[in-house]
Amino acid sequence: QPPPVQVTSPIVLTIPIPDCSTVPERTSPKKGGTIQPGRYSSISLSGNGTLIMEPGLYCLNGDFTLRNKKVEVSGDINDGVTIYMINGDVDIAGNVQVYLRAPKQGALNSGTAIPGVLIYMDESNSGTIIMTGTSDNFYRGTVYAPSGGVQIGGDPGYSGTWASQIVADSVWTHGNPTITMYFDPGDIYEQE
Repeated sequence: QPPPVQVTSPIVLTIPIPDCSTVPERTSPKKGGTIQPGRYSSISLSGNGTLIMEPGLYCLNGDFTLRNKKVEVSGDINDGVTIYMINGDVDIAGNVQVYLRAPKQGALNSGTAIPGVLIYMDESNSGTIIMTGTSDNFYRGTVYAPSGGVQIGGDPGYSGTWASQIVADSVWTHGNPTITMYFDPGDIYEQE
């Protein structure tokens, strides 16, 4: 496999800005359980338990932090979530088991989530998306951070699975992970 190459041309992918006015304002959760799409000041959870995200659009004005949780999306395999980071960072790390997916292209019940987009960091947000955890992790969908950075990886035992596309100002791995990337055009954002 060829080594990664730094790209000096600007990012040409254009994804429409999610319309957060279409989802209700919600109270930030204090522990696990099921949460609904909406506008949150932040989602910051640690400790044992499971966080289940109902399919739809999640707009955050602060950090999305998950540590030592099991995180999954409920609903049909074609449905999923779009996590829109207006401000703040994403930090999914520690002993966390993740199954996060964006709605598949052509999904009928995706609501206000953007088909193919898992995490969307606003262009004005220069924050960082950190996605590490256990070998049970699975991410499906485009991770888009045009002004921010994406960090993936973990300990040598980490072997996360990605059916993703990562578009960011900078992308780096750390540790000595085994990361498997699968490509299915139905899993990522399709620009018109």
